[in-house]
Amino acid sequence: MNFKFVAGLEIHVQLNTKTKMFCSCPTEGLDVPNTRVCPVCLGYPGTLPVINREAVIMAIALGKALNGHINMISRFHRKNYFYPDLPKGYQITQGDVPIIENAVLPLSTGKNIPIKRMHLEEDAAKSVHVSSSGRLAGAQETLLDFNRSGVPLIEIVTDPVFESPEEATLFVEELQATLRYLGISNAQMELGQLRCDVNVSVEVDGKEGTRVEIKNLNSTRSIRQALTYEYNRHVEAYKRGENIITETLAFDEKTGKTRTMRTKQSSADYRYFPEPDLPPLILTEELFEEANRYNGSFLDAYHNALSWTNKEADARTLALNKDQYMLYSSLAEKGFDKKLLNRMILIDLPNILSEVAKTWGDVDKTFLNSILQLQQDGKITPAVAKDLLWQAARGNDPMKYAEEHELLKHENIDIKQIISDVLQQNPDAVEKYKKGNANVIGFLLGQVMKKTKGTVDPNQTRALLEQMLNE
Repeated sequence: MNFKFVAGLEIHVQLNTKTKMFCSCPTEGLDVPNTRVCPVCLGYPGTLPVINREAVIMAIALGKALNGHINMISRFHRKNYFYPDLPKGYQITQGDVPIIENAVLPLSTGKNIPIKRMHLEEDAAKSVHVSSSGRLAGAQETLLDFNRSGVPLIEIVTDPVFESPEEATLFVEELQATLRYLGISNAQMELGQLRCDVNVSVEVDGKEGTRVEIKNLNSTRSIRQALTYEYNRHVEAYKRGENIITETLAFDEKTGKTRTMRTKQSSADYRYFPEPDLPPLILTEELFEEANRYNGSFLDAYHNALSWTNKEADARTLALNKDQYMLYSSLAEKGFDKKLLNRMILIDLPNILSEVAKTWGDVDKTFLNSILQLQQDGKITPAVAKDLLWQAARGNDPMKYAEEHELLKHENIDIKQIISDVLQQNPDAVEKYKKGNANVIGFLLGQVMKKTKGTVDPNQTRALLEQMLNE
């Protein structure tokens, strides 16, 4: 039996608008449940929706970036279903005529992934599951926060075109980066700004298998694990001669397995019909012109990063983090040595920022410029540069720290005399070296670096130390 993995994705992306999709409630503010709400997003009878202009502009920008067909006339529909987080009993979305069709996302691997459609809609409320107290102590209760209800979404739908879990995961990662470079969404999965449903099946000897859907995957790791698990489950079932049923599944990150949520619903179950309270969405040249302010390309960033680092892994790391990439780019434009930048931006700073719980946006570019300039001019060593980065990350002035602790190189430093002092103060180590124990070089070098406060070049100092030992 020959098995082939087949998967498609449905991705919901929260847009970076200031207000909700069909009302003027803010999308951000105090994180207090049910405070950013109004009769429209709470679904009160008799209220009327109004289309968010900025959400439409962002959708156009994404359509242009992904070379999609942008429909000059599209329309909104009601998608009817009952769920506690949907007080109206229906969701306003786009049905048979979405704003964008037939787009393409080029991957860094060179493969183009076709996107069937991208349409605008509103988000539902957030369900919060808690343990009950009082009379129902210990039972589970579901609380609803309607701050999220009505937040603008764009849903991105692909056909079943992915041939491996890794390819599907790569698509999501590079779509995230594309959204961030455009500036239309932060697309942080851990915050629910990008949520992914996957449809997966397994072809057996060229015959299409039964498709299942896995809902609400909230990390690229979960996407890869869930798809891998389902592929293996289907293969084992087919080998045993069992059938796979069409159903909707949830993925448990703790067990690494899926579980049944409900049988799969079809489009007919949702009873789509045109939204009577909204006119057709007619696009204008003015909207297209306004969409030009959202620009940027992940692939351009990736190719630039590849030319700087010459390593695919480093280029991907850099390009996938827009803030990190933009910082590197601004410094590269000033002519700083690429080796210094690669060490600082790809190795030292990520570790330091993680330790002090800060982000790339917290980095002081003025201090960074000064540290790089000192290092490029040969006035500080890599060890001192890293020490100064730590000081800057802690909110201290690294230049003042360097002066106070005499960390800048001084031409009048007598390195030979310092090495001679270290050798005289450590006769046992010198004797071990003479007897063939070369490992003591590291200890002696450490003593020299300590006395010079790391202001001398370690490689040159090591060579001079060995020379004096051999003499």
